Amino acid sequence: MRPEFSRTYDDARRKFLEAAMLCRSEILTNRYPQTGPNGEDLYTDVVRIGSSRPDRILIVISGTHGVEGFCGSACQTEYLKSECAARIGEQTAIYLVHGLNPYGFSWLRRVTHENVDLNRNFVEFENRSLPQNSGYATLFGVLNPLTREPETLDEPDPNIKAWFASPEKIAAFKAAVGKGQYDYPHGIIFGGTSATWCNRVLRDFVAALPRTVKHGAVLDFHTGLGERGGLEIFCEDKPDSTEFRRCAEWYAGHTVTSLGDAASVGYEITGSIFQAFTRSQRSIQWTCADLEFGTENLVKVLLALQADNWLHCFSQGVSPLAPRIQEMMRASFSPEANEWQAIVLQTGTSIIRQALTALNDLRL
Repeated sequence: MRPEFSRTYDDARRKFLEAAMLCRSEILTNRYPQTGPNGEDLYTDVVRIGSSRPDRILIVISGTHGVEGFCGSACQTEYLKSECAARIGEQTAIYLVHGLNPYGFSWLRRVTHENVDLNRNFVEFENRSLPQNSGYATLFGVLNPLTREPETLDEPDPNIKAWFASPEKIAAFKAAVGKGQYDYPHGIIFGGTSATWCNRVLRDFVAALPRTVKHGAVLDFHTGLGERGGLEIFCEDKPDSTEFRRCAEWYAGHTVTSLGDAASVGYEITGSIFQAFTRSQRSIQWTCADLEFGTENLVKVLLALQADNWLHCFSQGVSPLAPRIQEMMRASFSPEANEWQAIVLQTGTSIIRQALTALNDLRL
């Protein structure tokens, strides 16, 4: 494992804060209402470097999906150590949001302590009309088994296998599962029934951004989908939109797709964290992108999610299978192979630099 990466949330946070202090940056901490597996306190930290009254900002987020945070954290820390504020323009600021979901980060889970997928939690709950997902309802039983046995932990249910028989069926399966659901609290990809602590912290951060900001870029680090070590950049904007074309231009040389596009390994989702930016700060022009680094094949990733969900929702987190399930989550979302980590680190920090260059080149 490369030294830039960590095996625990505490170690990742320590490295990040040490790098931030060397940059003499502004640091804001937010304490999570739950503790880690050893009773330790958990935090979402926000570091700012650059102007205090910027007209353009770059926001780099790690840990939206908890256990996926090791990748984003390593890239944030390496960027701080190698670049600091040297190349930031006079009217530019960078905000590094570390461990947006520190609970999942610490417990090696993708979700919050409420079993909520944070990237499906940004919907208008006060309207009391949550998005419906009939496709998920038909799959609930096979997606969320009530029992798990050691010999079948690595084997998908035969009914799941049938969904991988053709590209068309795979696309339909991903659309039904990945969209998110709001009816089954003990199911995977649950969007919640109210705004989580992480949701509120992010919205408060966005609301407090300087009024001088005219353009904001967001990079949200993720792992799990796609070819191992490969990067696909997801935008929620339609391919014919100005926003999508700008995203593709900024990140030229990489695969940039629109979620739900047939050419994308992604899928349309509801309630993404980007809503915290585009819906609450409409006076700012936003360029938002998910950075998705591939790890394992889709079946292995799904099996890890199912096993983790079973462990915490149907076995109260106690089972002889717990260590094995945690390693499945590591393998699917934070591989420890030097080669994978080296590729991710180089690519991730390069994308941060590309975003910063594009921002500095904007005429506002």
